[in-house]
Amino acid sequence: MDMSVSFAVRMLWWKAGLECPLRDSSGNRAHSPSGLFPNSSDDRSGKTLVSKGGRKAYPEGSTLNHKGTDAMAHALVHLRTVASVLPARRLRCATRRAVPRAVVFDMDGTLTRAEIDFARMRARTAIPTGDLFATMESWPEQKTVREAMEVILEMEASARSQTKIQPHLEELLEFLEASDVRLALVTRNTRKGTDSFFRLIHPKWKQKFQVVLTREFRFVKPDARLLHHVARRLKVHEHDMLMVGDSREDVECGNAAGTMTCLLEGGGNEVVPSPGTTSLSREEGEGEICASFGFCDEDVEAYEAALEEEGGEADPMLRAKDLAHLKEQLQHGALKGAVAHPPDGIAFVARLRASGHLRAAASSYPCIAKAAGGFCGDGGDYADRVLHLGCARGALTMAISCQGMRTLGVDVRPQAVEATRARGLQAMLLPSWEDGSAMESIKAKLGSHANVVVAHGNAAASFPWDSSPALDELGRTLSSNGRICARFGSKGRDIDSIQNALRESRFHLKSWSVESDTGVVEFIAEKA
Repeated sequence: MDMSVSFAVRMLWWKAGLECPLRDSSGNRAHSPSGLFPNSSDDRSGKTLVSKGGRKAYPEGSTLNHKGTDAMAHALVHLRTVASVLPARRLRCATRRAVPRAVVFDMDGTLTRAEIDFARMRARTAIPTGDLFATMESWPEQKTVREAMEVILEMEASARSQTKIQPHLEELLEFLEASDVRLALVTRNTRKGTDSFFRLIHPKWKQKFQVVLTREFRFVKPDARLLHHVARRLKVHEHDMLMVGDSREDVECGNAAGTMTCLLEGGGNEVVPSPGTTSLSREEGEGEICASFGFCDEDVEAYEAALEEEGGEADPMLRAKDLAHLKEQLQHGALKGAVAHPPDGIAFVARLRASGHLRAAASSYPCIAKAAGGFCGDGGDYADRVLHLGCARGALTMAISCQGMRTLGVDVRPQAVEATRARGLQAMLLPSWEDGSAMESIKAKLGSHANVVVAHGNAAASFPWDSSPALDELGRTLSSNGRICARFGSKGRDIDSIQNALRESRFHLKSWSVESDTGVVEFIAEKA
């Protein structure tokens, strides 16, 4: 039986109340992430899943049993929720269609010619680099946020009157319709912007786009929850979707959600890749499509290095010179057999959310909404304050921050801190991991003690986890009952000494696991 079908059947049995142990691709019983399955509420509203029965760790090979009267009705919804938070290697599902089941488009610079002068917008908002909204979300002064938003709204309104559709757009849409591909549009522009776009094309296409979401919706790119919501609305799995856009946020949002991605070159929206396309090649014996992952040729190596450093890898990505080129590639089956899955760091953060160990806001940018409006601002008050230990180049820091959590990246490497700040995120350089002089500064930047320390990948592995003094200093940044949530390689480390150091520093281990094949340690430790 196909693995994905087998897994689905087992999940349906579980939801129906039948005892059925989960198994991995090797046929062995699969480990249940701590607190993931028992008594967890549905995530259809976009709110954080919280384990009502407490954070109980189930041992390896446990049989899961859930009694529910409406089990079969909700089984498929829960199956997608569970699948989205399992480790990345269990999501390696290759699409067998010549074209994706659904295509999600960005608007400005993708479906329309970008008429917004982003250089001028940055000059007027005093945001020279980095993500505009991520930067504004971190500003402490509401007046400054309001003034920047007024500039953005003014320039967007001016650009609407000059909007033109991209060449070959309707030609591409006709091909996708003939191929039975479902369509969605997600943009960081406003509803007025999408209305202007639909007035420029044939009226039938407004009905063909089954989902149209703007920044007034509670999730905004690059928040992965946006594309999870789109997948539910379109009734497809994320790995069967293609996210098409012309900016870093588009690609990263798709990457975080586990979709295939296409970077449209020369859209004018923040990133202008160099000419040409990235060639796709098939690895012998693997049957998987591998592609360069980057935004311009000189960025490819740096971006892949960042993914590797944070424990991730590149997803299948196309690069198209224009919409006609995208259509040509899809016609030739460029993505057939492609494997899409979220990087391991993203999957780790999703598991933390699903198990209740990490609380996101119910919207992506609650602080901007509170200060200036124009965004959904639900749930910002109960979101965790997060210290991201080993921020590397900021990819995972961004994935956490864009879920409405006040996040500070810290690292001992100047280049890592500079790269994270360049993305519009808060980051701080530590003299050393054991230097306590920076602890008060960390609390000041977060506004209070952190609720959660997230440490993942090679960047976090450099922390001296077997040092009680270093853990003592880390504990000083945490609130009462604050948590360290860590996942990193343990090669060359004494595992027992890590556990002993945590206990000496008055941390209570809520869960602990070591992967026998990779040596990766994953644990959650709560401050006593």
